[in-house]
Amino acid sequence: MMITLSMIVKDEEKYLRDCLNSVADVVDEIVIVDTGSTDNTIEIAKDFGAKIYYFEWIQDFSAARNFALSKSTGDWILYMDADERLEKSSIDEIIELTSSLEKKAYLCKIICPIQNSNIPEVIKYVRLFKNSTEIRFTGSLHEQITPSLDMNGYKILHSSVEIFHLGYNVSTEEMNKKYERNLIHLNDELSNRFDPYLYFKLCETYAGLGDVTNALKHYTILTQVAEAPSIYKAHAYKYLAYYEMENNNYIRALEYTLTGLSFDKSIPLLNIAASKIYLHNNDYLNAFNYSMIALETNRFDENKLFETYIEDEEIFLVAFTSAALAFNRDMYNYVYKKLQNYPMNIINDRRFVNLTFALFNDLQVEDSLIKSADSIVKQCNLNFILNLLKNYIDVETKLNILKRLEDRYEEEYSLLISFGKNLYEMKRYSEAAEKFDKALMKYMPEPSDLFLVISCNMFAGNFTKISHLIRLAENQYKSHPEIIIKLNELKVKLAAVNYKEDLNA
Repeated sequence: MMITLSMIVKDEEKYLRDCLNSVADVVDEIVIVDTGSTDNTIEIAKDFGAKIYYFEWIQDFSAARNFALSKSTGDWILYMDADERLEKSSIDEIIELTSSLEKKAYLCKIICPIQNSNIPEVIKYVRLFKNSTEIRFTGSLHEQITPSLDMNGYKILHSSVEIFHLGYNVSTEEMNKKYERNLIHLNDELSNRFDPYLYFKLCETYAGLGDVTNALKHYTILTQVAEAPSIYKAHAYKYLAYYEMENNNYIRALEYTLTGLSFDKSIPLLNIAASKIYLHNNDYLNAFNYSMIALETNRFDENKLFETYIEDEEIFLVAFTSAALAFNRDMYNYVYKKLQNYPMNIINDRRFVNLTFALFNDLQVEDSLIKSADSIVKQCNLNFILNLLKNYIDVETKLNILKRLEDRYEEEYSLLISFGKNLYEMKRYSEAAEKFDKALMKYMPEPSDLFLVISCNMFAGNFTKISHLIRLAENQYKSHPEIIIKLNELKVKLAAVNYKEDLNA
């Protein structure tokens, strides 16, 4: 069977050669429709023996695509953009899929690397279909072929064909130009006809531009559109949930997250959002369970038309943290065993995993891990390690690790408080007070920590400092009567201590 690569291009000299190289061993005909290039695009196309046609741009992608189809003579059509590359391993599959003349079309995996992210977005679009004069693209922007295929009785099937789309792996400036261009077309088209797919793209475009006000407005409207597919609504709730999380409104965030999951339980970002919210709410069992669901759903599913995936490392860290805060060895070791089935580089530094495993199970920590703790423990998982150290039995090892961590995170409030607490438990009050002093230069502690700091200074004999702390606390917690009562009790005790000192003097 003859396969035609059908393309529309404009000023694509940066991308075109690699695109055409990627399909050279599978297509029999290359049809390129140029809409006004002023660079070397045409010369590159000629190098590959392409049939070149010209089409005056009329702000309509479907019109240009359909013109390209009218010039394509192959039995099958593969359509791509210049900034796309066919994965070499997909060539044999394409040859096999196009071995008949049945009215079929195939969904292909479009893998979209994202700027400043290690995890791509994966979308499934029909890119390969049996050629027919009856098949036409529709939509001036985000053109679609599926409606025409459905109308003409085509079977739309899944495939494993992979196409890498580089258009999102560009600078923020370039991406914003695309979004601005698309926004104009989307609003124009939606003013003439409402289409849930286009409306979803409008929401994504506002989100991509960072226009939070319009993104929130339109995603909220989308959740109420009866004819919108469930997957669109689920992703709308995902955006709303993450917005509320960023603004520390965890009650509303959880509502949006669970509503989104009611439409689609398999969205990794919603499951990890639920896990983080429950973690914030100290519901460690639910946090752990949702992290495990996130891990299971963070895999390509051929039945899903699109999905944004997340790094497995992020999921494992949330799961480990949930287990650590619950101090549940069964949960922790379950995650640890799961991790063994993943590539070594899933968590960038396996020394981190070995360190946490030893701490959680009260095992002896290797000297090499103690000495390199400052390089092993990153900012993003510091609090996780501190929680593990809280319950670790070997006091000397614990202090040695804290010392190493202080070399790197000497200004980190949570580390200083943790270090101070451990020294306090060892009755090394003066040293503990020094750590607490450094921490107080950053933040006023939580009430429970505040009274510990005051107690520490009392044992250390720093009575002047205690008076200063009480004044600070009275100002900070003046709207909390239960704390003020305790502070007044402390003032009475402190006055009694000062009175005795005066007598002894």
